[in-house]
Amino acid sequence: MPFLREPPIILIVENDQANRILAERVLELVQYQSIAVSNGREALDLLAERLAQWTRSLLPGQAATPAFPVDFILTDLSMPVLDGMTMIRLIRSQSVYDHIPIVALTASASRMERQRVLRMGCVDVLTKPYHPKELLDIIARHLPRAPEEQHANHSTLLRGAPRDHGSDL
Repeated sequence: MPFLREPPIILIVENDQANRILAERVLELVQYQSIAVSNGREALDLLAERLAQWTRSLLPGQAATPAFPVDFILTDLSMPVLDGMTMIRLIRSQSVYDHIPIVALTASASRMERQRVLRMGCVDVLTKPYHPKELLDIIARHLPRAPEEQHANHSTLLRGAPRDHGSDL
């Protein structure tokens, strides 16, 4: 598994601008880096571009492998251009991305939807609207080698943060 950099890089795939900004700000609170795109096509293009750059950065005989370009993917399922389910299927069809945890964001809380998403290759599902602490907890739970001290600080940073019911998050 690639080395996890500090801070981790989270790819946010969300077509709703308010939801993207909210996720970026929550991640910023705990000094996680984020890259935000608005649909699955943009996410696949970004992953391909970063994979190519990463591959070029590998040197023969190199003692340490540079960190992979993305550590975690947080994606909405319902998006224009290329929806989240199709994007997840395409990502999971390429073994180079197998180590990247993917968490789906969905407004549907049904058990059937959750099972379908998990079968597609997501490690978890987060139902919208969500509390910022829920987002950070789910990332900390699935992010490879996430530092304990950052997870412990989530409660302190977000204690009492309101659930955002103003957007479709």
